[in-house]
Amino acid sequence: QGKLQGDFIGGIVPHAGWHFSGSIAARVIASLQPLGANAIDVDTVDKIDTILLFGAHMHRQSEPFIMTEGLIETPFGEIEVDGELVEKIAAGVGIRRRSPEKFPAENTLELQYPFIKYFFPRAKIVVAGVPPSSFAAIIGAMAVAEANNLGRCIRIIGSTDMTHYGPDFGFTPAGLGEKAVQWVATQNDQQALAAMKQMDTDKMIAQALDHKNMCCAGAAAAAVAACKKKGAVK
Repeated sequence: QGKLQGDFIGGIVPHAGWHFSGSIAARVIASLQPLGANAIDVDTVDKIDTILLFGAHMHRQSEPFIMTEGLIETPFGEIEVDGELVEKIAAGVGIRRRSPEKFPAENTLELQYPFIKYFFPRAKIVVAGVPPSSFAAIIGAMAVAEANNLGRCIRIIGSTDMTHYGPDFGFTPAGLGEKAVQWVATQNDQQALAAMKQMDTDKMIAQALDHKNMCCAGAAAAAVAACKKKGAVK
């Protein structure tokens, strides 16, 4: 379907797997390129210094974490962690520093790396796990404030899937079968999407905790808060 039309600061992407959600994630991340850019327009894309990527499956009481340094391998080459910006963020909000060797294996983050490298081939990255708590908005806003202080031109990505439904997840409030599918699509997911569109981080987290309609609401909320800090109004 191609890139969305507009000048975008950030976006929220799914991580169900490349076969299931890769086309949506790719389209969103491609749309974060500066206006007039394409995948091989290196001069234009190089205006973006760093990508902020928020994700991770976490509980409300989980401790947020951030990758400290190193290179992230993708099929298109390596992405360098923006260590200078990471240190500023970690010092500002007290987020736990994790080395590459101790960084958790997280599909929420890993599925996005190839798209980031392809569409922003020379950009660095900041990767953080964010819990679904009020701390999420603080992390998102602080990350942007520190990026601004360093003069970084950034783009922002939050990674979450929607309702996890069925016996395997212990969540079947609408029963089973087609009726349940329709309930998820037309009611439960829509409540979470409405909170995202309103850019209401508290409501986003409340939706996820009360209705299980986002698996990584902290990441999505951090992305929204970061975009608001950059001046986004929708």
